[in-house]
Amino acid sequence: MTLTRLAVTVVAISLALPGCASSNDDAVLATIKRCEARLDSTLTKFEQKERLEEALAAGQRELEAARAAGDTISLARTLMSNGATLIATGGRERGLVLMEEARKLFEARTSDDYRQGLGWYWILQADLAQAGFTSAPPAERIAFADSALHLLLPLKNWPGVARAYAARAQANKILGNNKAAADDSTEQAKYQTLVGEN
Repeated sequence: MTLTRLAVTVVAISLALPGCASSNDDAVLATIKRCEARLDSTLTKFEQKERLEEALAAGQRELEAARAAGDTISLARTLMSNGATLIATGGRERGLVLMEEARKLFEARTSDDYRQGLGWYWILQADLAQAGFTSAPPAERIAFADSALHLLLPLKNWPGVARAYAARAQANKILGNNKAAADDSTEQAKYQTLVGEN
C-alpha cells in the first residue's frame, strides 16, 4: 500500500482540518474529493524530505490548537491524523501514543461524531498494518475492520463501510481465504456505489 492509498483512508479523519468539514449530506462526496486533494497535497509535502520537519511542525501546531480549544472531537481527530502521519513518516512510537489517546477520546462519548471517529480509527489500524507501518497480523486486521463495520453501518457512513470491506478483502487474500476476499470485494463495491447518495 502506498502513502497515497493510506491518504485516501484518512479522508474522514481530515474532516477536522480547516476547509474539509461539512455537515450537509448532499455535500459528502464533494467533501471527500476536496479532502482527498488536500491529503494528496499534504502527502506530497511529507514525501519531500526537506519539508518533512515543516509539515510535522504544522501538525504539532494543529494539535496544540485543538487542545487549547477544548473541543474533544476536534482533538481526537487531530490526534489520530497526526498519529497516522507520524507512524507513516518514521515516528512510530510517538504516533502510536497519539493514536491511542485519540481512541480513548472517541470511546469516551457515544454521539455519532465520536462513533464515526472510532470506526475510522479501526480502519486506519488495519491500513497501517497492511502498509507495514504496524505489525498486526491479517486476522487482527479483519477484527479491526469488523469493529469499524459495527460502528459505521448503523451510521450509514458508506465511505467508511466500503473502506472496511476493502481492508477485510486484503487481509482475507493474504490468509488465502479467496472466497471471503471476493465476498468482501463485492460488499466494498456495493457500498462504494452508495457514496454520495445519503
